[in-house]
Amino acid sequence: AIEADGGQHFTDEGRARDLAREAYLRLRGVRILRFTDGEILVETKRVLESIWAVISRERAAPSPRPSPPLGARG
Repeated sequence: AIEADGGQHFTDEGRARDLAREAYLRLRGVRILRFTDGEILVETKRVLESIWAVISRERAAPSPRPSPPLGARG
């Protein structure tokens, strides 16, 4: 998941919500990449390169739970 963090994420309450949501998602196998709104607007190329680098590493690593063979039910 990719999250664009605006100002509300930098308050104590916002950080607490983010930590709780991220823990919940991590337990379900979701990885979160965070970027500030400013990074996305001003450093778009760097943000996209960062996202691509993570995707490339993830694709190269073996999956902990491979997908079932075609036609198989899970």
